[in-house]
Amino acid sequence: MSNNDKMTGVQLACVMYSTVLGTGFITLPTTSYQYARNGLWLTMFPGILTALISMGCAVKLSRMYPGLSPVAYIKRILGRIPGFLVGLLLFLFCLQAAGVTVRQYGDFVTGSFMNRTPLTFVIASIALLAGIAVRCGAGVIARSAALLTPIFVLPLLLLVLLYPHLEFRYLFPPLERGIVPVLKGSLTPQAWMSEVYLISFFLPRLASGVKIGRWAVASIAAIVASMFYVNLFSILLLGPDTGSKLVTILIAFRYINVADFFENMEAFLLAMWVVGNFVKLAVFYYAASMSCSELFRLRDYRLIVFPVGILILIFSIWDLPSFAIVAEQNLLVAPFWVPTMMAVLPGLLVIAASIQWRRRSLQSRPNG
Repeated sequence: MSNNDKMTGVQLACVMYSTVLGTGFITLPTTSYQYARNGLWLTMFPGILTALISMGCAVKLSRMYPGLSPVAYIKRILGRIPGFLVGLLLFLFCLQAAGVTVRQYGDFVTGSFMNRTPLTFVIASIALLAGIAVRCGAGVIARSAALLTPIFVLPLLLLVLLYPHLEFRYLFPPLERGIVPVLKGSLTPQAWMSEVYLISFFLPRLASGVKIGRWAVASIAAIVASMFYVNLFSILLLGPDTGSKLVTILIAFRYINVADFFENMEAFLLAMWVVGNFVKLAVFYYAASMSCSELFRLRDYRLIVFPVGILILIFSIWDLPSFAIVAEQNLLVAPFWVPTMMAVLPGLLVIAASIQWRRRSLQSRPNG
């Protein structure tokens, strides 16, 4: 592995941050409000536990099987045939998630900004760009994330200009229906936050000496703080209308108006959407390509990058006719399907691997 393909701690944190929130800012407020109502601003906090479990499993498995990608150590833990089947499931998950990501990107861009641009052109262009980054390696994806994350984050500061429009009465009474609606509303954010497990595909490329735990906790804290910030502004601005808007943050940016001069801020949101989705798509794309390469024992994953990209485009169109259908899937399917693959499966792998290591240590002890 060349030095150019190694990652720093900052780059690792930026990859995790953009992977979770690349689509989270757009979809999560409306989805969570369906259950939590005025408790929307609290829905990110239960996801901390899920994120820590997923990240802890990723780090633990990378230390038990250093230098191996997830599919490679799945085969070692479960055996050849069961490992192949579980690895195939992980590959299909990454493929489907990449397809949903690129479809969400395309629907939002064509529906809100570029109405006359063909959807196929929009999604194919970002898929091609992500494919080039994936083919160049994990280091390029990591440096792109570090470079683009400020562009992704800084426009959020513009929401402070909405202060005259905010209604703090929408927060009261807090937890008027108890904690259960908030927990239900937190299911989708937990699914998004469990995606930090994808960093396990990048840990073998991490430079030596980097303290993984410190940067992992920092990135999770930044994710929670950012989503809390967006959820809070969404509920304070829109109140009961939050659940009826597909894209609350778009409405928020359209509200920004300072002296009839500083307005029409949607262009900043488009910039956020492009760079955030590029990083998230590249991460899922890279994970799918690496998984496919390990499954079929290919010499170099770069050989199948563009064929995998074609499959991602097929998944982005297949059974996803509109942005509303994607939103419904995020509400009903993703809260269960994503954590199963990104938290439950890694947890079971850690348990199985620990049992194997314990058996080997007992067998290696001298008799008597």
